[in-house]
Amino acid sequence: MGTLTVRHLISIEDDHGRQRRIIFQRWLPESEADVIIRQEDNRTGRLWMDRTCLGFFEPVTEESLEGFITVLVDKVYVDIVVSDVDDEILGFIYDERESPQGIHHGVQPANETYEDLSENYRQYGQSIQAHTLNIYNRFIQYSRNNKGQFWLAPYPFEVGQISSRNNHFSARAMIDDGEWFRWCPDFPMLATLAFGSERTYINSEDWVDIQEFVSGEQRPNLVLELLANADNLNDEGYRRSALIEWVAALEVALFRFSESPDTNRLASAINTTRIDFSSLRSRVGHLRFSTSFKYLIPILFSEEILPSVVLQNCNDAIDMRNAVAHGRQRDVNTEQAISFGNNVRAACEVLLNFTT
Repeated sequence: MGTLTVRHLISIEDDHGRQRRIIFQRWLPESEADVIIRQEDNRTGRLWMDRTCLGFFEPVTEESLEGFITVLVDKVYVDIVVSDVDDEILGFIYDERESPQGIHHGVQPANETYEDLSENYRQYGQSIQAHTLNIYNRFIQYSRNNKGQFWLAPYPFEVGQISSRNNHFSARAMIDDGEWFRWCPDFPMLATLAFGSERTYINSEDWVDIQEFVSGEQRPNLVLELLANADNLNDEGYRRSALIEWVAALEVALFRFSESPDTNRLASAINTTRIDFSSLRSRVGHLRFSTSFKYLIPILFSEEILPSVVLQNCNDAIDMRNAVAHGRQRDVNTEQAISFGNNVRAACEVLLNFTT
């Protein structure tokens, strides 16, 4: 049995590759006592930094460091130390150090034991990267939330990104006190090209509106601004914050609709003139947001205009927003966030279309 150490040099940036920096004041936590330690199972995670992590173009001495009011850090080290690792898998990990180039120094892929050892290597690879991102992301979350460095972003853990992240983090391994070598468990690499949905594309029909907006003094529509902010938060991985912003957009859209409904269009759409729309604002104000959307909006809009699936998903978003705001919900998963974003936007667009 031996000890495996895997070192990562993590650049502080978002998933779009934009450089971020953590700001310290006249100080850098570079001593052994400053190392952040997080224990998980038989793994010890260590987050640390030295002066090579500074975002300056020239070397920084201890004397010159004290002269900086703001000390900018653009990368950190995270080491994961795994104890009691079987000697056979340690040997296999070392033998596979050049496997990305098709070079296998020990057991060959044709050998019947190769796949079992490779799967064991992948299991270590997955748990080590999950641990690495956990300790890094918790550091980022504290700096972002507690200290207000809102520009910082976590790295989401995705199995399809393990190999590319290992490359990006210059991951290397060491067995006991031996030499450093490349850490490269074999995972299929997931490549994603994101261009947004067709809804986001600017087409010829949009151009007149763009010309009028740029030439005039009109302020951006608050509902659309909130939706865009929510989409950006979701894209950055802050799904809880995105949910709160999506529901805020829906709330603004509902109250603006109640204050200034397009009564002619609304009467035509619901095929009735028996509803007194002049009292709509007071009714919504009395019922408040959640109840109005759940019980009043389905009466005003038909299935063709505002489908039940959209209404239900928006109500789910409102309920989850309340749970998040009151601490009963810790996270929003990716699938939920995509669904909430799409359906809240659809409902907002209907409300805006019926608002003068």
